Amino acid sequence: MDQRPDVHLETLRSAVAAESSDGRCVAQNPYDNAVCTIKFNVTTRCIDIVWKMYATSLQLRFVHECLLDLIRMHHAVAILGDDTALGIIHADDQAWIAGNWLPRAIAAGLAAGASKAPATYFAEQSVRRIQASAPSGIRLRSFRELGEARAWLAACCSRS
Repeated sequence: MDQRPDVHLETLRSAVAAESSDGRCVAQNPYDNAVCTIKFNVTTRCIDIVWKMYATSLQLRFVHECLLDLIRMHHAVAILGDDTALGIIHADDQAWIAGNWLPRAIAAGLAAGASKAPATYFAEQSVRRIQASAPSGIRLRSFRELGEARAWLAACCSRS
């Protein structure tokens, strides 16, 4: 099986598109859809992501692979997430983010991530478990307010 990143991404895109109508929208435009919005801030070299609703496992992984492409393409050093509407992240996806995706993101240059905590208890616990099991080499933190997350990230990255 071919393991080139572009082949993997296209395989994921096809699976996401076949999953549901929301999945088709995510696959067609991973940067602005019903599940999330992603933008790159050139000034801060930070990727902003706003989760709008629950993401299935396939959608979550596809979006993260798209984030990884943006990190590589723009030499992004940080991610700022508005996780307010993020749903629970299943245990196997938590393990995948912490053990698979984060090491690749760090290798690509990601130094920090900050987020506004999810509104629901179980989603917040999901994020905390990912942060607790994250590899060394990255600073991760959640805040009650997005402005606090943005300020911490700016201070954190100015010291990098």
